[in-house]
Amino acid sequence: MDYQFFLLIKQSFTTELLLSNILEAFQVDRKLVKQTVMTSVYGVTYVGAREQIKRRLEEKGHITDDRLLFSAACYTAKVSIQPSYKDILWLF
Repeated sequence: MDYQFFLLIKQSFTTELLLSNILEAFQVDRKLVKQTVMTSVYGVTYVGAREQIKRRLEEKGHITDDRLLFSAACYTAKVSIQPSYKDILWLF
């Protein structure tokens, strides 16, 4: 495995772990992801999900740094719209 690729994966994992801890500390609740989850069946895009979640995070007001807010919204959108195995199994 290429060493630079390894460092990129390690940095990505560390960043996601940090974001998940920050979001957990600010009590991620149902309201944060409800709109995204409910619109996922209609084909919400990653960008749309990110913006929905970013608006909810802004409403809470706990994260004031714009870069951290954007990163947290990106991470939460990625996690909330990725399909679960149950969602995929009905295809087979």
